Amino acid sequence: MFRKAAIGETGVRAEVSTNPHNQTFAVAIQLGLLGAAVLWAMWVSHLAWFRGTGVVAWIGLIVVTQNIVGSLFNSFLFDFTEGWLYVVGVGVAGGMALKQRAANS
Repeated sequence: MFRKAAIGETGVRAEVSTNPHNQTFAVAIQLGLLGAAVLWAMWVSHLAWFRGTGVVAWIGLIVVTQNIVGSLFNSFLFDFTEGWLYVVGVGVAGGMALKQRAANS
């Protein structure tokens, strides 16, 4: 869509952006409203995963919250380093949270 809009333009208007600098916009441009809804559902489910007390829950909340807030200004999940930090951070903290819940049951 960015390329189509730049056809026939000159100067700054002819610049083609590959990164709209907002994760929700980046997903919505490619996958539509349904994709954006799935992205937000993922974030909400991750936030719910880390509700509770303890260091593990706080670490998980920090990782997810940082990704949500940071994704307002960049498309973090599409960037290599930030995307993998989120995957590893949520994966490790989520696994520890599940182990902690199983031990408490």
